[in-house]
Amino acid sequence: MYQHYQHCADQVETKLKKADDACKGVIKKRDKVKADMKLLQRQVSDLNKKLLNQENLQKQDMNHSPTSYEGEYFDELPPNSIITNLDPRELPKVEFDDALIGSPVAVHADEKGLGGPLGNEAENDPGKVAEKEAKARKD
Repeated sequence: MYQHYQHCADQVETKLKKADDACKGVIKKRDKVKADMKLLQRQVSDLNKKLLNQENLQKQDMNHSPTSYEGEYFDELPPNSIITNLDPRELPKVEFDDALIGSPVAVHADEKGLGGPLGNEAENDPGKVAEKEAKARKD
């Protein structure tokens, strides 16, 4: 009888050991699944951030997108002759009037917003010169 009980105890012990090993295997799988879930959550979080950045960039780009007029204008490139810069030495010579260049005429706005000559130029103003001559004649 003792051998029978010993045999049953051995069988229960092996079954318990197999159940314990199976339980440990399930726990390992559960831990692996948890680690995979954390990894996937990080990846989803990173993708959400990238998506949000892309949406923000797209919204900003919409503010910079050309209007229909600009789109039509810039669809075709201008001819090459318009784009090229001209060498100033190749431009035709133009005669300039040195009297215009040499005349110091500067205009400023007074309190009323009207323009007039500055400083010493006010004394040389033809209207004021004529007034001074008229006063000098009267004296």
